[in-house]
Amino acid sequence: MITYVPAKLLKHIRKPGSPIATLVYEALTTRFFTSLPGHFCMLYVPGYEAIPLSIAYQEDAYYYFIVKKRGPTTSKLVENPPRYVGLIGPAGSPILMPSAEERVLLLGGGVGVAPLIYFASRIACYVKNVTLAYGVQSSNELVELDRIFNIDRFNNTEI
Repeated sequence: MITYVPAKLLKHIRKPGSPIATLVYEALTTRFFTSLPGHFCMLYVPGYEAIPLSIAYQEDAYYYFIVKKRGPTTSKLVENPPRYVGLIGPAGSPILMPSAEERVLLLGGGVGVAPLIYFASRIACYVKNVTLAYGVQSSNELVELDRIFNIDRFNNTEI
């Protein structure tokens, strides 16, 4: 069921000069939506257009997004994110979960790694071996996955 959720900015993580930021928003209502890996939502920035963003991680009422500067809305989010936004979701189709015996290799590029982070976090507790590999155009686009998402807490996951 698609739900509208008002949310407040908790964290804005960006290396100096990087066109990429990680944002963490907290739902301001107890009726927040629960997403699965592969889902996205429409993020509404007041005064700008709503844009689709993959959910990089969700823990209860906390939503994590990885955003790259491309147009007016993403530039606003990366450079000076608004304190309050609207989230509309979940949308899209979730990624199918593998069996426990499978070895999983996840490949992503740039901000396209976002849904793979969430997926890795969900399967690492039961899949024997998970490897996440991702590439970027330049080093200033690297997202510190292990620091931001605490990847080392995911059992059997390697970056």
